[in-house]
Amino acid sequence: MGYIHSRRWGGRLQSCLDGEATPARMAIVQQHLRECAECNGEMEMLACVKRALARLGHGDSADPAVSRLQAHATRFTA
Repeated sequence: MGYIHSRRWGGRLQSCLDGEATPARMAIVQQHLRECAECNGEMEMLACVKRALARLGHGDSADPAVSRLQAHATRFTA
Protein backbone atom coordinates (compact mmCIF):
# COMPACT_ATOMS: atom_id res chain seq x y z
CA MET A 1 0.00 0.00 0.00
CA GLY A 2 1.40 3.40 -0.91
CA TYR A 3 2.41 5.70 1.92
CA ILE A 4 -0.30 8.31 1.37
CA HIS A 5 -2.98 5.67 0.82
CA SER A 6 -1.79 3.79 3.90
CA ARG A 7 -1.82 6.93 6.05
CA ARG A 8 -5.34 7.73 4.94
CA TRP A 9 -6.90 4.28 5.28
CA GLY A 10 -4.75 2.29 7.73
CA GLY A 11 -6.25 3.71 10.91
CA ARG A 12 -9.74 3.61 9.46
CA LEU A 13 -9.41 -0.08 8.66
CA GLN A 14 -8.15 -0.83 12.15
CA SER A 15 -10.90 1.18 13.87
CA CYS A 16 -13.54 -0.74 11.89
CA LEU A 17 -11.93 -4.05 12.71
CA ASP A 18 -11.85 -3.14 16.40
CA GLY A 19 -15.49 -2.04 16.39
CA GLU A 20 -14.55 1.55 17.25
CA ALA A 21 -15.79 3.21 14.06
CA THR A 22 -19.05 5.12 13.91
CA PRO A 23 -21.73 3.68 11.62
CA ALA A 24 -21.05 6.47 9.11
CA ARG A 25 -17.30 5.75 9.12
CA MET A 26 -17.99 2.03 8.81
CA ALA A 27 -20.13 2.65 5.72
CA ILE A 28 -17.37 4.73 4.12
CA VAL A 29 -14.76 2.06 4.81
CA GLN A 30 -17.01 -0.74 3.56
CA GLN A 31 -17.59 1.16 0.31
CA HIS A 32 -13.84 1.71 -0.04
CA LEU A 33 -13.16 -1.99 0.57
CA ARG A 34 -15.53 -2.89 -2.29
CA GLU A 35 -13.49 -0.65 -4.62
CA CYS A 36 -9.92 -1.15 -3.36
CA ALA A 37 -8.36 -4.60 -3.59
CA GLU A 38 -5.25 -3.34 -1.80
CA CYS A 39 -7.16 -2.23 1.29
CA ASN A 40 -9.34 -5.33 1.16
CA GLY A 41 -6.19 -7.45 1.38
CA GLU A 42 -4.85 -5.27 4.18
CA MET A 43 -8.10 -5.68 6.11
CA GLU A 44 -7.94 -9.46 5.72
CA MET A 45 -4.34 -9.48 6.95
CA LEU A 46 -5.21 -7.29 9.97
CA ALA A 47 -8.12 -9.58 10.84
CA CYS A 48 -5.86 -12.65 10.64
CA VAL A 49 -3.27 -11.04 12.92
CA LYS A 50 -5.96 -10.01 15.39
CA ARG A 51 -7.41 -13.55 15.50
CA ALA A 52 -3.94 -15.09 15.90
CA LEU A 53 -3.04 -12.77 18.78
CA ALA A 54 -6.38 -13.46 20.47
CA ARG A 55 -5.72 -17.21 20.34
CA LEU A 56 -2.29 -16.82 21.95
CA GLY A 57 -3.51 -15.43 25.26
CA HIS A 58 -3.29 -12.25 27.27
CA GLY A 59 -1.80 -10.95 30.47
CA ASP A 60 0.47 -12.91 32.77
CA SER A 61 -0.26 -16.25 31.09
CA ALA A 62 0.84 -15.04 27.67
CA ASP A 63 4.25 -15.79 26.25
CA PRO A 64 6.48 -12.69 26.67
CA ALA A 65 6.97 -12.46 22.91
CA VAL A 66 3.20 -12.45 22.39
CA SER A 67 2.80 -9.74 25.02
CA ARG A 68 5.38 -7.61 23.18
CA LEU A 69 3.55 -8.15 19.86
CA GLN A 70 0.23 -7.22 21.44
CA ALA A 71 1.73 -4.07 22.94
CA HIS A 72 3.26 -3.20 19.58
CA ALA A 73 -0.06 -3.82 17.80
CA THR A 74 -1.91 -1.42 20.12
CA ARG A 75 0.35 1.40 18.94
CA PHE A 76 -1.18 1.05 15.48
CA THR A 77 -4.69 1.53 16.83
CA ALA A 78 -3.97 4.53 19.02
